Amino acid sequence: MSSVKVEVALRLSWSQIMQHMNSSTIVINVEPVGCRFRATLDGRVIVSASSTPFLDAARILIATGCDQNITLAMFHVGAAEPALTGPIGVAARLDVKDARFVRYRPRDGWAAKADASLTDRAKRVGRYPT
Repeated sequence: MSSVKVEVALRLSWSQIMQHMNSSTIVINVEPVGCRFRATLDGRVIVSASSTPFLDAARILIATGCDQNITLAMFHVGAAEPALTGPIGVAARLDVKDARFVRYRPRDGWAAKADASLTDRAKRVGRYPT
C-alpha cells in the first residue's frame, strides 16, 4: 500500500497562528476529497489532500510556529466527537505505514519538495520537533 501525500497547502498567516497560541487545543475539520482528506482550520485549508491529514496538519502547524505542546483535535465534518486528539509535537513526529504509526521521515520523490519546504521553514524559526 503506498502512502502518498497529494498536495500540502500552507496558507496560514502568522496572525491566524497567533490567535491559537493561547489556546490549549487547536481544532481542525476534515472532509473526504476522493480517497484522501482535506483539513481546514477556521475555514481555511491547511492540508488540501492527504491520507494522514492529522499528522500533516501537525507538521504544518509546527512549521508555522505553533507550540508543540498544544493539543490538536481532528473532527470529521458534522461529527460531535473528535476522531483523533494529541499533542501537536507528538503527531508531527509520526507517520503511518502499513496501518501502524511509525517515525516520520521526509519522503523521496515528488512529495519530498513539500516536506523539505516545511522542514526548512520550521528550522528557520526553530520550532520543528526532533
